[in-house]
Amino acid sequence: MNILKSYIKLLVAALILAPCLALAVEGQLLGLSATTGNPNINSATKTGLSCGYNAGILSLQSEASNIQFVDNGAFTDIFDSTGTVLGGLLSISAPVDSSGNLGAGGTLTVTGFYLDSLGVVQGPTLLTADITDFGILDSGSTDAAEFAITVTGGAAPADVNWVASNSGNVLLSLVNSGYAGSATTTGFGTDWTCDASAAIVALAQEMGVIPFDCFAVNRVLIRNKNGTNKDVIRVTKAGFRLDPPNTVDMAVDTTVITVGAKTFTFPPGSFVCNGPNNGNCKFKSATGAVPKITANLNFTKATWGLRVKGEDTSGFTVGAIDVTLQIDGFESTESVTLKVQGMGSKGSKGSGKGDTLIFTAKPKKSCRRPGSDSSDNGDPGSGKLSCISSMTVRYDNGVDPIEYITKTRAAGELLHPNTVFSDTLNNDLGIFHTSCSKCLTCGDVDGNFTITGIDVLPGDKLSQKCGVPDASCTTLLP
Repeated sequence: MNILKSYIKLLVAALILAPCLALAVEGQLLGLSATTGNPNINSATKTGLSCGYNAGILSLQSEASNIQFVDNGAFTDIFDSTGTVLGGLLSISAPVDSSGNLGAGGTLTVTGFYLDSLGVVQGPTLLTADITDFGILDSGSTDAAEFAITVTGGAAPADVNWVASNSGNVLLSLVNSGYAGSATTTGFGTDWTCDASAAIVALAQEMGVIPFDCFAVNRVLIRNKNGTNKDVIRVTKAGFRLDPPNTVDMAVDTTVITVGAKTFTFPPGSFVCNGPNNGNCKFKSATGAVPKITANLNFTKATWGLRVKGEDTSGFTVGAIDVTLQIDGFESTESVTLKVQGMGSKGSKGSGKGDTLIFTAKPKKSCRRPGSDSSDNGDPGSGKLSCISSMTVRYDNGVDPIEYITKTRAAGELLHPNTVFSDTLNNDLGIFHTSCSKCLTCGDVDGNFTITGIDVLPGDKLSQKCGVPDASCTTLLP
């Protein structure tokens, strides 16, 4: 065991959902457990970072290097503010008095930048949490510590829904630690240090509901009509989308649609689906049923809708309501504001159509996945491709041999709005804006990466307004 401890050079932290525990103790751990589920944040060893106890503060830091989310299963590099050097920062700071008691204000923070699944740079604050309890155990050269935390926020909207107030656990190993406390003797009477460390942070999946990859409510109509069972609720021209590997099975999954205070539940198998990957799914209530409900979920066209006739709508008023679609563990909500479209005069002269409340989104939002962004509207979307057909960059750090890297649209490598080129040997990144909303030319530089070749789709706006490809390309190619 001593040999193993001397060999270990990593600080391992696992963060999962669990109830907060009450007491801070020395000489024993809190008994927290870890999970290996996504998403994960890995941190690499780096000297010069804080590790130890000094002036009443227990401080533990490591270099956050990459992040993995449940929606894509792949690791994405975390980089610093320059965009060329890997390395964000994972930091734990906890006030602890000389008797080993945890004070208020302890925090866990992960900072840095990363390119999310929509090609948008996220950061600088990726995850924040309050520390509510801790335990620590002297185990020789490699000590163990555990923290109970409460999540307070984070910036990763395209990949995961951090949910404030969720509890979690942090498990750590302190390499070459100077802590020497026990159940009867405090280890915080004097300052101590530990070596530079690395971390693996493993969060329970999504820490809350998993949002759809795209969700849109474009039109809602509520009609309070004269007569029995004539009221109407309609949601039309709405959008939703699940991108791989996210998926559902309508044969076994429950669907719930909520409009304001009205909830409509569709048990597994309620929808009749045609086509691959659920395709176009439709529901129609039985003949004579009240209310009469029709609903559709078109997975192919990324649209959904609901029509209910005969459900009392007298409770709806002018103002904001929430519209929610839930299928299995996926759920998204959009708040819309109802306004008066027209008013009838019940029980007196009038049209007899009753009062109508309506919401119409302007502009309409679509969840369909375009095959190209040649008509770029500046709205990033998962799966969007650049209008550039191929692009070559030269990597030259002044030390290693020059390297040429080519990415193509056909291979799904040139994306909207950003494309990342990387040198894995040096963990070096170059990020180019490839949405075609602004000009790119040969010779453009990001860090150690220089564009040396650009080919565009015939007649595309990048060539029309920017003169691409230009003559300078031929002078930069190998």
